[in-house]
Amino acid sequence: MSDLELDDFSQNLFGNLTSDQQCELKNIRNEAFAKISSKLNSNHETTEFSHGKSNSNLSKSSSLVAQQRFTYLWSHQYSKITLRKGIPIYSERVFTDSICHSIISNTIEMAQKNIFLQKTEFSLCQESHLPKSSKEVIDAKINEQSQAVAENIHKDGWYSSRHSVFQTVDFPVDKLSPQVQNLIHSKLDSFVKTIISDKTGISPDFLIYRDLFIVKYSADSQKGLRLHSDGCLVSFNILLNSSEDFVGGGTYFEKFDSVFQGKQGFALIHDSTLMHSGVEISSGSRYILVGFVDTINS
Repeated sequence: MSDLELDDFSQNLFGNLTSDQQCELKNIRNEAFAKISSKLNSNHETTEFSHGKSNSNLSKSSSLVAQQRFTYLWSHQYSKITLRKGIPIYSERVFTDSICHSIISNTIEMAQKNIFLQKTEFSLCQESHLPKSSKEVIDAKINEQSQAVAENIHKDGWYSSRHSVFQTVDFPVDKLSPQVQNLIHSKLDSFVKTIISDKTGISPDFLIYRDLFIVKYSADSQKGLRLHSDGCLVSFNILLNSSEDFVGGGTYFEKFDSVFQGKQGFALIHDSTLMHSGVEISSGSRYILVGFVDTINS
């Protein structure tokens, strides 16, 4: 963004203020922009890159990331079509029904392996051939391991405490089979990342998935998730199973006092700072793929 473009940006944003007020706010904006650029440049200087880019190119890239991110974060002040604090949107279809089924099946399969591995480790600990004098040590190890399993692994092999505050029964995408991981990333890059770039003005090359995981809501376990916001730039969720498999569900947004029902295979994309909740289901199971998207080195 050139100095002229930044001035135009300021005029659009602060056009109704006095010249003194505009000057003061412009200084605040420039200070904030400088801090963002400084942080990104600092991060780049301490990171090794394997693609042989020059320091000059890295500096330009850092500056461009900062400009695009900053412009997006202020875009709700002068644009009605931005994703920033705006109404959530649906993407084009990301996954076919067949792909959705494959993702769910592979997640359940890997969760079952999770249970098997935990039981195997526990069994090996119990069958230790240490002398009887070490029985107390063995028992302590078993108790410690049992507690770790209980705290981190849900009864179905899913994880239950990956997130410190708003915990979900979920399974990380990076623990699925390589084939399914590649399929998910390929589709997300083609559809979700593209629309996020279009609605934020941030280049797809500067966007990363901070976290990707499958969430399972079920009537006999975690039914929903209370009101919260996400710690990233943009969030999305994709319903993986048919809405006929459960009763209830959807994503509630406090600002709009509305529930957005998921569409199987489609991504619901929204500003991560919007307060939202997972509406409880009363029967069946609801599977969604959740993604947290941010800019590189943010």
